[in-house]
Amino acid sequence: MQNLPTPSLLTEELRIRRNALLKRLSECMQEIRRVQDEALPAIMQECDKHFRTLEIELQKASLNAAELTRREELFRTKLERGEKLTPQMIAVVNAIVEKEFARMRRRFQEAFGMTNEERETAAKARNHAASVNEQEITKMYRAIVKKLHPDKQTAHTHTPQTSFREASRLFEQFWHTTQNAYEHKNQRDLQTIYDLVCAGSESEFSEANVDGTFQHQEYLKAEIIRLEARLRVEERKLRDITTSEPYTLQDLLKSPTWCASEQQRLRNDIHEKQREAERSRAFLASLHADMPLPAPSPEKQHEQAFHNDFMENTYFSSR
Repeated sequence: MQNLPTPSLLTEELRIRRNALLKRLSECMQEIRRVQDEALPAIMQECDKHFRTLEIELQKASLNAAELTRREELFRTKLERGEKLTPQMIAVVNAIVEKEFARMRRRFQEAFGMTNEERETAAKARNHAASVNEQEITKMYRAIVKKLHPDKQTAHTHTPQTSFREASRLFEQFWHTTQNAYEHKNQRDLQTIYDLVCAGSESEFSEANVDGTFQHQEYLKAEIIRLEARLRVEERKLRDITTSEPYTLQDLLKSPTWCASEQQRLRNDIHEKQREAERSRAFLASLHADMPLPAPSPEKQHEQAFHNDFMENTYFSSR
């Protein structure tokens, strides 16, 4: 008959597994922070130096071509239906397209004319717009701050100097990330920090008034399941960042040959969009050469959500 582990041995095995998960979660989170705070900004700066001007020009050409192509599409549809293109009909079509693209033109202007402060404000607005549990965020934030404070750490120890060093390490490691996550209402990051800082010891078990070996083991098992799920999420997040642009460009950006090739590709794309625009413009001119297309009229209301979506989905932002 197979010998079963004693209760104390099983508890220790569960504790070791949980501590190993906490260690891996901490390492993963630190790597994510390094990539986001150090690697990506440096890569983006290098991309801007080589490609920003061309990418903005490509966006302009793409927007212009899309608008002219849309006008051509609507006019061709009416011609295929046998409708007569009267001046009134032409004015209606132009007004429809003008309305469709007015927000996109404003969106483009805002996106590439923003200062760093405006970009940060837009990022905060996007995070705040996400569905978050404000009460849970505040609760986790207060618990983390309480746990991180060095005075709080050293107040309950018999080895003040060692504890102070450990408390200082935790403070330096997580304080900035905690403040940033709380300011941006990033519940997922706060949860990860909470797991590492507040759930990193056995104190929560005793504070929860859970008594007995069996209950302790069940608590540890539940913690292991929860931490495994958290680790999968953070590892997937890190993998997504490091396997997509702009992170994957960091080595290529060191090659003058590749940079020159990419710049030429962008120029070719710009030229192709300009050719598309010219083809549509020639067709439109053949229909109403004496009726110039209306000049864009800016809308008065600012639509932050529309602007935010643009920043997330343009060719340039994917860099």
